[in-house]
Amino acid sequence: MARDSRLFHSSTNRRRFLKTTGALSAVGVAGCMGGGSGGSGQGDLDTSGIETFENEAGNVVGSTFEGVKDLASQENGEVTVYATIDREPFAKWVEGFKEKYPDVSVNHITGGAGDLISRWDSEYKSGNVQADIFISNQTTTAVGNGQTQKLDPEYMPSIAEIDDKYKHDENQWIGLRMKLGSMFYNTDEVSESDASSWTDLVTSDRWSDQKIGWDPTPNLALMGWFFETQGEEFFQNLKSQRPRFVDSHTDLARLVGAGEFPVSFTYTHKMGRFGNQLPIDYFKFDPMPGVISPAAINNKANLPNSALAFLNWLTSVDGQQTLGETQYIPIREDAEYNGYPGVYPSDEYEVDTITPNYERRQQIEERWQEVMGDLLG
Repeated sequence: MARDSRLFHSSTNRRRFLKTTGALSAVGVAGCMGGGSGGSGQGDLDTSGIETFENEAGNVVGSTFEGVKDLASQENGEVTVYATIDREPFAKWVEGFKEKYPDVSVNHITGGAGDLISRWDSEYKSGNVQADIFISNQTTTAVGNGQTQKLDPEYMPSIAEIDDKYKHDENQWIGLRMKLGSMFYNTDEVSESDASSWTDLVTSDRWSDQKIGWDPTPNLALMGWFFETQGEEFFQNLKSQRPRFVDSHTDLARLVGAGEFPVSFTYTHKMGRFGNQLPIDYFKFDPMPGVISPAAINNKANLPNSALAFLNWLTSVDGQQTLGETQYIPIREDAEYNGYPGVYPSDEYEVDTITPNYERRQQIEERWQEVMGDLLG
């Protein structure tokens, strides 16, 4: 039940300054920085016996996976990843990757999606590229304009193993993880019968006046799903309850688990950090809305082979298993998810895969602002 052409995602810039697991001093200012943290990084690659092509910046890329692996081990520098991913799980992904590719270093720079997109775009246009890879629900805002390298199963074999709904050949990105959203409730405060209909969780007077937790600037792909499946009346009912807005999905999960409010809408991978130990259950939508996080490689990447090796590993069974061990939900059903129990994959419901679509961003954002009104102020 893909909604590939109708919805989009907007992630508000909650962190004004970029944070990095590496040195921020290497980033510089877009348009003024050198090509990557170690110059071009490619140096004098030994391409003898390796079939290659060049990306838009003239950097050599292996035409087969074996060539990519050989060249990645020769590239001198750190593959830089702009990703709206928490630093702790990303560091564990890098640790798993390094077991397979000890010669490839990874620099993770995180921050608000808007900041990262602006940098990505400025770097591409100036030719002073820092980021080799971009991972975010807003990746689709930065593709389709020649900025991203075409991905091919010959030099990135995991492409052939991924379900078509998790990749986009034209815009040249591949899905990396799934973000599911659901209504969670504290079982000490809300009985199973009270939660038998999830709409009651936002219409019953028992949950009014700061007893519902919600993100003031939510994942708008999921909000678009609600608008389309439940109608605007759902949000009018939510507004009348005067929910408690919490500007963090991690805090939404933690606070409902601690009983500070009975009901919350949040991401399942955030609840995975706390849900195993706390009195929490969730309403199982059928289908369950799930938003893809796409990943793309810069067509002017300084370390294109290192980037391909890293992205191929992240979308392989091993890489997806590592995602699942850090509470992120894999897109591959052959990888286990060790976060909140029973969330995904599940035989209890179908996942309605939502591919972010930037074209409707403004429309849904305006509807959300209009309905919620002064509560967001």
